[in-house]
Amino acid sequence: MIRSVLITAVVLLLLMAVAHAQRVGAGRVRAGAHKVEFTPKASELQVSTDSIRDPLFARAIVIDDGSSCAVLVGIDLGAAPNQVVDDAIARASQAIGCPAQNFIISATHTHSSNTQGLGQGPPSAKSIADAIVEAVTVAKSRLAPARIGYGTTKIDLNVNRDLFNRKLEWRKEPNRRDRRTRRSP
Repeated sequence: MIRSVLITAVVLLLLMAVAHAQRVGAGRVRAGAHKVEFTPKASELQVSTDSIRDPLFARAIVIDDGSSCAVLVGIDLGAAPNQVVDDAIARASQAIGCPAQNFIISATHTHSSNTQGLGQGPPSAKSIADAIVEAVTVAKSRLAPARIGYGTTKIDLNVNRDLFNRKLEWRKEPNRRDRRTRRSP
């Protein structure tokens, strides 16, 4: 549900940017991107069974047309807690001069972040917010002429159920409602 709302918001933002770019003239839209790692050190892990499987990043894209801007941020966490989002947006908005209401921050739902919950172990809320602010600030400094477009396709990214297929093989299969129209290999 959250993922579809985020995708819809991103698509609407991009469509609005395309429409606006057509009104103000081609070539005026600029974009910049940057990512900042906030993976804790192995020595900071508080549970002996925890390990660092994948690095954790804050990834930012800043879009600007000279009169308006937008910021998209993805963070490698299981959720985007208000404590992190509010702090990061306030500081990043101030740093780059883009209104706070033009920010979207989304969590990727990773299983590589801490197991104790935000504030109970690394990475801390402050280190995550700091990474977001740095990613946004650097992305803004990297603005370059950009063109915005979109395309459509159909892929099976939402294959998230462990099921036996018709050959009695244990596989990742589409959700049940998709199974009516799909055949297993």
